[in-house]
Amino acid sequence: VSTNRDPKGPSFKTNESPIHVQADRIDYIFKDSKEVAVCTGNAVFHQAADSVSADRIEIYGKGENKAFCYKNVKILNTTNDMHISGEYAEYFKKERYAKVTESPVLRVPKDKVVIHARVMERFLDDEKAIATGDVDIVKGTNLRGTGQRAVYTVTNRVLELTGEPVLYRDGDRYAANTI
Repeated sequence: VSTNRDPKGPSFKTNESPIHVQADRIDYIFKDSKEVAVCTGNAVFHQAADSVSADRIEIYGKGENKAFCYKNVKILNTTNDMHISGEYAEYFKKERYAKVTESPVLRVPKDKVVIHARVMERFLDDEKAIATGDVDIVKGTNLRGTGQRAVYTVTNRVLELTGEPVLYRDGDRYAANTI
């Protein structure tokens, strides 16, 4: 089952971009002046270069413009090749913000970066991702960093690690206020 609004146009960054939704099953619920599309089984919504997939996605309309995603969540941007996965996510269209909890992982294959944390946030207007809580970063085969907060800026591909950050490289250990 799918509901098709032309997926071409700008990415999630703009509210004008149409959304394409598909799933094995889509139930539309209209209650108390609220609209909810409950998508189950191979649920995906696309908006230009961005897509979100999960086992179950609940999309709230009528002014709420938010989505809750459950199990096997994947957020992908094909423009910057950034992947965020986890077991639960919240997406807020108006704020252009996504938050992934329950085992979140950020992958940037171009940069060979993998970040694990307790919470992963994606700010679409600022083109950045923020990892907080027990952050663990691996870049390539010889670089690893730990700390409490990491900010990855998509446009200039800079990663900043704070919160008692430590960097390990080729057997050496580096510590500072900010890395």
